[in-house]
Amino acid sequence: MVTDYRYRYVKSVWGAGDLTSFSRIFEIIPKSIVSDDMGMHYHSFANKVTRPELLNVKQLMKLSHLTGIPLASLVELVANDINSK
Repeated sequence: MVTDYRYRYVKSVWGAGDLTSFSRIFEIIPKSIVSDDMGMHYHSFANKVTRPELLNVKQLMKLSHLTGIPLASLVELVANDINSK
Protein backbone atom coordinates (compact mmCIF):
# COMPACT_ATOMS: atom_id res chain seq x y z
CA MET A 1 0.00 0.00 0.00
CA VAL A 2 1.30 3.42 -0.96
CA THR A 3 0.74 6.02 1.72
CA ASP A 4 -0.09 9.62 0.98
CA TYR A 5 2.96 11.89 1.03
CA ARG A 6 1.16 14.26 3.40
CA TYR A 7 1.58 11.78 6.26
CA ARG A 8 5.33 12.42 6.09
CA TYR A 9 4.64 16.14 6.12
CA VAL A 10 2.46 15.76 9.23
CA LYS A 11 5.35 14.00 10.94
CA SER A 12 7.81 16.70 9.92
CA VAL A 13 5.49 19.44 11.21
CA TRP A 14 5.14 17.50 14.47
CA GLY A 15 8.91 17.01 14.64
CA ALA A 16 9.44 20.74 14.24
CA GLY A 17 7.12 21.36 17.18
CA ASP A 18 4.50 23.12 15.09
CA LEU A 19 1.76 20.53 15.54
CA THR A 20 0.06 21.50 18.78
CA SER A 21 -3.38 19.96 18.36
CA PHE A 22 -4.91 16.81 16.96
CA SER A 23 -7.30 18.73 14.71
CA ARG A 24 -4.37 20.51 13.02
CA ILE A 25 -3.42 17.19 11.40
CA PHE A 26 -6.51 17.50 9.22
CA GLU A 27 -5.51 20.92 7.98
CA ILE A 28 -2.60 19.11 6.34
CA ILE A 29 -4.21 15.87 5.19
CA PRO A 30 -7.94 15.55 4.48
CA LYS A 31 -10.13 13.53 6.81
CA SER A 32 -11.40 11.61 3.79
CA ILE A 33 -7.92 10.26 3.05
CA VAL A 34 -7.23 9.36 6.67
CA SER A 35 -10.61 7.71 7.21
CA ASP A 36 -10.14 5.62 4.09
CA ASP A 37 -6.61 4.59 5.12
CA MET A 38 -7.88 3.68 8.58
CA GLY A 39 -10.76 1.66 7.16
CA MET A 40 -13.38 3.84 8.80
CA HIS A 41 -16.57 5.35 7.45
CA TYR A 42 -15.99 9.05 6.76
CA HIS A 43 -18.79 10.37 8.97
CA SER A 44 -17.77 8.19 11.92
CA PHE A 45 -14.20 9.41 11.59
CA ALA A 46 -15.20 13.05 11.14
CA ASN A 47 -17.29 12.79 14.31
CA LYS A 48 -14.28 11.44 16.20
CA VAL A 49 -12.09 14.25 14.90
CA THR A 50 -14.65 16.73 16.21
CA ARG A 51 -14.95 14.81 19.49
CA PRO A 52 -11.52 13.18 19.90
CA GLU A 53 -12.43 11.69 23.27
CA LEU A 54 -14.37 9.10 21.24
CA LEU A 55 -11.21 7.74 19.61
CA ASN A 56 -10.07 4.40 20.95
CA VAL A 57 -6.53 3.17 21.40
CA LYS A 58 -6.66 0.91 18.35
CA GLN A 59 -7.64 3.86 16.16
CA LEU A 60 -4.88 6.00 17.61
CA MET A 61 -2.42 3.17 17.00
CA LYS A 62 -3.46 3.04 13.33
CA LEU A 63 -3.04 6.79 13.04
CA SER A 64 0.33 6.54 14.74
CA HIS A 65 1.39 3.95 12.18
CA LEU A 66 0.19 6.11 9.28
CA THR A 67 1.84 9.32 10.46
CA GLY A 68 4.91 7.95 12.18
CA ILE A 69 4.09 10.02 15.26
CA PRO A 70 4.51 8.01 18.48
CA LEU A 71 1.28 6.92 20.14
CA ALA A 72 2.05 8.82 23.34
CA SER A 73 2.49 12.03 21.36
CA LEU A 74 -0.81 11.52 19.56
CA VAL A 75 -2.50 11.04 22.93
CA GLU A 76 -0.99 14.37 24.04
CA LEU A 77 -2.36 16.06 20.92
CA VAL A 78 -5.81 14.59 21.57
CA ALA A 79 -5.61 15.75 25.20
CA ASN A 80 -4.73 19.25 24.00
CA ASP A 81 -7.88 19.31 21.87
CA ILE A 82 -10.07 17.97 24.67
CA ASN A 83 -8.67 20.44 27.19
CA SER A 84 -9.10 23.40 24.85
CA LYS A 85 -12.88 22.90 24.72
